Amino acid sequence: MPILSRFASFLWARFNVVLVAHLLLFLTAMRHTYRSALALLLFGLAASCGSTNEGTPVVVENEGRLCVVPRSAPVRPTRFADTTSTFNYAAGSPLDIVVVFDGCLSSSCDGRREASCTLTETSSRSFRMTSLLQWTDFRGDGLDCTDDCGFLEARCTTSTLAAGQYSVELDGAQTVEFEVGSITIGDEYCSP
Repeated sequence: MPILSRFASFLWARFNVVLVAHLLLFLTAMRHTYRSALALLLFGLAASCGSTNEGTPVVVENEGRLCVVPRSAPVRPTRFADTTSTFNYAAGSPLDIVVVFDGCLSSSCDGRREASCTLTETSSRSFRMTSLLQWTDFRGDGLDCTDDCGFLEARCTTSTLAAGQYSVELDGAQTVEFEVGSITIGDEYCSP
């Protein structure tokens, strides 16, 4: 059977070569205006044969896990919550306020990732955050997606904070209270 398969492939390749050769002869015999029009038509047909999946845009606004962490500390979705790390919320230091998408993104199927946030000080001890997480889902193209679990987060930074109790709300949806000048174990200053 493999011999027949190789023979069929050989014949198909020969047929394509002969077809292209005849097409080129035909084009050279045509008048210039018709040749240009046919060339444009063939180019358009060839371009339309490729994949046309532009992906599906996904937008997540003001949703996710809200956390307050020391500068550059990692934050994970709820299912990968940190229960062992020690975080020092030192007075006189800025902190990161983070919203992380509470799901997994595939490195092969979830592309064009973007995240942004705004942080507004609403009083001397409270903040309001808005977040926007966006990516493009390419699953509609029949891709085999990798089973890895990528995170997407929006991270804003406070100014330096004095010791004391603070709170941050994610656009009215959830609130986290935290204490500057404290040391915690794990994701204590995160929404559930």
